[in-house]
Amino acid sequence: MAITNLKRISLGYVQHLFVEFYDPSRRSYRQTILDLEPPDLVLPKKTPKFISIYEFNSTVPRNVVSLRLLDLDCLGLFSPIKDGLEIHCLHLENLLYYMRFHQALSTPAVQQALHLDNRLVLLSRNDLLQVWRPQSNYQLTLNQLIKVHAPNSLTVAKFDHQLFIAVSSEPDPAVESAHHGSIQIWRDQRPSHANGTFTRYHTILTSVPKQIQFSVLPVVGELMLYTVKDDRFHPVVIYRYEGVSGFAEYLTSNVLRLAGRDTKMALVKLEGKQRELVALVTERDVTFIEGVVKGMLIFDAGQS
Repeated sequence: MAITNLKRISLGYVQHLFVEFYDPSRRSYRQTILDLEPPDLVLPKKTPKFISIYEFNSTVPRNVVSLRLLDLDCLGLFSPIKDGLEIHCLHLENLLYYMRFHQALSTPAVQQALHLDNRLVLLSRNDLLQVWRPQSNYQLTLNQLIKVHAPNSLTVAKFDHQLFIAVSSEPDPAVESAHHGSIQIWRDQRPSHANGTFTRYHTILTSVPKQIQFSVLPVVGELMLYTVKDDRFHPVVIYRYEGVSGFAEYLTSNVLRLAGRDTKMALVKLEGKQRELVALVTERDVTFIEGVVKGMLIFDAGQS
């Protein structure tokens, strides 16, 4: 069997590993949740192994999102090529936890799913941005539906008692512009209200954005928006949240040279989340960018 997906997830504040396998003989997929086996009291120096604690099966590849519905810890399983999203939740029975099917969401095929402050944010086929919220009976209902143009990346953040959603979009051929794409940002200023919704907050015009990622910098507590673009001369642009005026361009890379159009971005938290690295991965190398405080906020870059 071949591994087709590997992802770290959280269930009940505990880190687990999500792994998907493809079995060509059966033409089927198996998704499994792995956990480290308990320590061996007889052999304390024994290296613990991963063991499977929950398993699922499907005929199509699937991805996963971990979420919390009120006081329930849950998983959402979805496929970019099949409509719908399945939610399974942990239930305590006889002092043991069991994963039970909870709800099936009726939605076009989901491309990306993220959890944000008791909300499930989906980017789905037909260029739809969806926001689902749980009711008192633990059932998710569609709270908001937003049409976006040619979305390719989604990111969310909670900062300063507000919720943010950002979506990057590819060029719109119907619009004459010197720019070749945009980043649209929505904000919910009343996240604790049952009827709170997201409103359009800021639009950033930029050239061919490929991936975006919100992050709150450690120590200084600044909300940043990292963007990777299809631009070999300026592949990375970083924006900073400026309050009422929105997001302002803070740093444009002019020294990084990322080969290839498939550059991926990931955030790496170090030293108890007191340091943060941005990893930019290409087919040939990895470039790390770190936010450093030296009288002011600056960014250093290094390669490996």
